[in-house]
Amino acid sequence: MNAYITYWPADWVKTILKNGDNGPLTVIYGGEHRSQPPLGKVGVGDAVYPVTLAAGQLYVMGRMIVGEIVGADEYTARLGIVREPFMWDSYTAEHRNTITHEIPRTCADDAAIGADGTPILMRPFPDAKTALIRLGPNTGKELPLKIQDGNISINNFSGYFRRMSEETKRIFDEVIREK
Repeated sequence: MNAYITYWPADWVKTILKNGDNGPLTVIYGGEHRSQPPLGKVGVGDAVYPVTLAAGQLYVMGRMIVGEIVGADEYTARLGIVREPFMWDSYTAEHRNTITHEIPRTCADDAAIGADGTPILMRPFPDAKTALIRLGPNTGKELPLKIQDGNISINNFSGYFRRMSEETKRIFDEVIREK
């Protein structure tokens, strides 16, 4: 199975943590926007690691093994939220003080429903290991992160579910275990 990184914007992380959402990580949405990109090749059995950047530091928010992929509206209906004719970002804004990661933050097509999700925490990724991160669609041909002016570029993560190399997954799992 594969492992993927997806980016959670800092404002989203701040909101869900402020609202007491510490997991476990149960769902990750895919949609048409850069802040919530399509799931792409993510499939059942794959691991997904949401990450965020804050003040130049990379944080691993958690890990989830995909157990099922369904339509976003089907998943939210399971939660008791029947989508009226509204946009998810409108719903999120209206419920800003209670919103959790279980609600899409913007247009969502699919929901990767997790099994064995970890708590949602800001786990700092060791700066010394940043150069070891390799991402790419083909095994053995993954590329290192792009660094701009000594900082990790948000473009490494935003807008995609990026497949990790096996070594990168191992390092991310170490970060998860440490906290």
